[in-house]
Amino acid sequence: MTVAGSNRAATRGMHSAIVGLGVTGVSVARYLAAQGDELTLIDAASEPARLPEILSFAPDSTLMLGDNTKEFAGIDRVVVSPGVPLNSCLLSDARRRELPLTSDIELFLQAANAPVIGITGTNAKSTVTTLVAHMLQRSGLRTAVGGNLGEGALSLLAEDVQRYVLELSSFQLERLSSQAGAFACGCVLNLSDDHMDRYPDFAAYAAAKHRVYGDAPLAVWNRDDPMTKPAQAGATVVSFGGDGPDTGDVGFAGSGESRVMIFSGERLPTSAIAMVGEHNLMNAAAATAIAHGAGADTRAITDVLASFVGLPHRCQLVGSFDGVRFVNDSKATNVGATIAALAGVGGDQNVVLIAGGIGKGADFSVLREPLARHVRELVLIGADADAIAEVARDARIEAIHFADGMADAVERAAGLARSGEIVLLAPACASFDMFSGFEARGDEFVAAVDALGQRGRA
Repeated sequence: MTVAGSNRAATRGMHSAIVGLGVTGVSVARYLAAQGDELTLIDAASEPARLPEILSFAPDSTLMLGDNTKEFAGIDRVVVSPGVPLNSCLLSDARRRELPLTSDIELFLQAANAPVIGITGTNAKSTVTTLVAHMLQRSGLRTAVGGNLGEGALSLLAEDVQRYVLELSSFQLERLSSQAGAFACGCVLNLSDDHMDRYPDFAAYAAAKHRVYGDAPLAVWNRDDPMTKPAQAGATVVSFGGDGPDTGDVGFAGSGESRVMIFSGERLPTSAIAMVGEHNLMNAAAATAIAHGAGADTRAITDVLASFVGLPHRCQLVGSFDGVRFVNDSKATNVGATIAALAGVGGDQNVVLIAGGIGKGADFSVLREPLARHVRELVLIGADADAIAEVARDARIEAIHFADGMADAVERAAGLARSGEIVLLAPACASFDMFSGFEARGDEFVAAVDALGQRGRA
């Protein structure tokens, strides 16, 4: 695989502004401080939680804190964390001065001395990224994994790393310039409405995701989702999908107990894949295509697929009693993820669904058919509960219920569910109206299910 070239010497001695002092901002500050940069630290918060950590290794930094316009005189470049919109008032003076607005991912690509695998998409990024890293590690390759998952990318840099695997958001990709190095492999897993509060339309969001392909010598795409197909010429292109694959691609054949995943001449029974749900078979196929192209061996791939059961809060079975299964997919923070969860674990109207939160400007109308097919009763929470209810009223759902919070929602859903059915948390929304994040939302769901189980109720 192509190794991204190093440009470390070119970054020395600059005056860099870092905008946003969360996980990414800390990793950027640590990296640039080690390069000898003069740092200006900028955040909308007056007391950013991680500021003391940065000052412990960069005590001479200039501080510009608070939610107001900042002055960028004397700044050479601006590194913008993914949580800060490029049209933020914090950056208005930087835009006026036409300063380069860059990202930690661009700095990382310029510095990495080993192949970098970039994985993006609306859904399943964390699962596929983790699978690919495990497959490469099982193959004996020293592999570092992070980006939008776990550690900030710049914190991963090390001389002995042989592969980097990065989960990437559209916010991280949108600010890559033509000066950034190329990913050795780029993949867009899937595309559906998300972050419409940050983009003017779906096309702009999709274009940001497609920047992962760039000049990558290997491009992996989802042939079940034509919007993910790369447009650039000159790359080796590999696809994955639910149908039978062409030579070099990954796909499936057969049905039921005889169904197999086909890749590189291998025929792996789907029964040998530990993750559950149709969507997770697609995740397995995507990871296989990426990891095989990045140098993982066949035995490592099959061993990981046989042992990896999935990540927390992603279609995670957390309880089963009185014939009812409780599944936590709190990571379903957009409509596409909820549709995938319903298709993956649901049957014909056998789901009591808990949904709702902040919709981020998404079009909920595409939920109508999946709700009609899989959901018997619906329990709604959060800011956009009414918007989802409007769509659900056109679907064949027995009843729509509104709950005051997660504990109330689980109590109601458990009382509605019949033996053989599934209570599924797949909100189709972000969580920040009620929780600190999707993890906290999922944890509260799990706690409520555990409390029900301890009381011997369903």
